[in-house]
Amino acid sequence: MKRDVLYFVVRLVLIVIPALLLIGLGIIALNQSRTQADRVGCMHHLRMIGLDGMRLEILNPDGTEKLRRGELPCGTVLESAIDPLERISWYGPMLPILNSSASLDPNLPRPKNKNFAKMLESYDPHRAWNDPLLKPVAYYRLSTALCPARVPTLDPSQPGWNHYIALGGLGEKTPSLSLDEAGRRAGCFRYNSPTPDEAILDGLSQTIALLETEKDIGAWLQGGPSTLRGINETEKLVGRGQQFSGHRNGLYAAFADGSVRFFTYTADDRLLKALVTIAGSERIGED
Repeated sequence: MKRDVLYFVVRLVLIVIPALLLIGLGIIALNQSRTQADRVGCMHHLRMIGLDGMRLEILNPDGTEKLRRGELPCGTVLESAIDPLERISWYGPMLPILNSSASLDPNLPRPKNKNFAKMLESYDPHRAWNDPLLKPVAYYRLSTALCPARVPTLDPSQPGWNHYIALGGLGEKTPSLSLDEAGRRAGCFRYNSPTPDEAILDGLSQTIALLETEKDIGAWLQGGPSTLRGINETEKLVGRGQQFSGHRNGLYAAFADGSVRFFTYTADDRLLKALVTIAGSERIGED
């Protein structure tokens, strides 16, 4: 009797333990696969924003003729009668481009959503972002503005959120300053004017234009800190709970030339802050 019980227990252990190990390994593999998919999706979104959305100009309706812009766009839709924090953000002008099949990179996947064109019919760049007539636009969930790793945490009853922040420079007030006023502290974006390529003296591939964030996220359609921020120099730039973060071990940065690179949270803080400026003479290699 005891031998039978012992035999049964041994068999049970030999079956259950390997099964549990296989399940555990499967869960780990699934999580790793999901993490990798989220990172690839995030990188593609930043590429669509930095390469096509901010750099592409469509010359005809079908998108077969296109031109690469020689400047980064104004940080808001420039309506002088509207306060910058109430204006439409830099996402507004790129909506027709995101809705087209045109791209400066033929390998870049395009968003496909049958509701996008319908939403675009309500878009009016001359209104404040929170104008009631723009509610269909403001509450639209723009997938390109979201890091796939954090979509489940969003509240669908709120305006469509944004995870990707354009950088105004060193100092929280730099988005409000002109290039001359900001001087060597200037970043790639400001509320009231575009930034020509020739003003980015450090080189387009050596200057960070956008970073992803989990902190104080706001509406993608809204101008101001929801989509454009100056750097707080007294705080660490990247890391969980810091000004910018995205994934478990690091985050993506889009550079002024449209390229996207991944930085770990252990990256040198002084160097990253220096790379935000457009004329600081810094250089960077691959992380």
